Amino acid sequence: MTENDEKKISAFSQLIEYWKRAPVLSYTVLFIFLFEFLMIFAAPHVIPDSTYMSIYLSKYARENTIEYIQDKDDYNVRDTLIGWRNRPGCVYEKWRTDDKGARSTHDFDVIPKKENRIMFLGSSLINGGPFVYIDETVSALIEDSLTEAVNFGVMRYSLDQAYLYYSKRLHRYQADVIVVELCSMPCDGLKNQYIPF
Repeated sequence: MTENDEKKISAFSQLIEYWKRAPVLSYTVLFIFLFEFLMIFAAPHVIPDSTYMSIYLSKYARENTIEYIQDKDDYNVRDTLIGWRNRPGCVYEKWRTDDKGARSTHDFDVIPKKENRIMFLGSSLINGGPFVYIDETVSALIEDSLTEAVNFGVMRYSLDQAYLYYSKRLHRYQADVIVVELCSMPCDGLKNQYIPF
């Protein structure tokens, strides 16, 4: 028997000795471990999501979540990469998006039509939100004969979502300049917050 084997046996025998000396503590630790294991691995398969939602969310948040899950949100669609994105072809009062979900003043494709293409990314501060027409957005105001702008701002987006959106999908639009909105606390959105407020 090697020295390592003796140490392993010694550690195991010490554990058994502790178990015998403090059975209440030992069974409490075992119960907590088993309870945590069940709650992490078994409960999500048995307990419906609505139960969790009713415990943790306010009524307003629950209603928004149900709309989001049922794909009934007026402005957004679910997205597995970035949580949500603008609903393509959405028309809702002043809010309009094209077939790509962008708030741009013109149709565009992968190849730019003008000498310079500027892409805007960020939250409703970039896309104007539902209270302004497309031609009133910051991206529309910079367009001229040499410059076209594409606006992929999405309401409530944070810096990490803008980065993922661009790096995985939007880079193909070959923007010469990328304007990314930074709010006063740009790291706030990086805290893995619950998505459908």
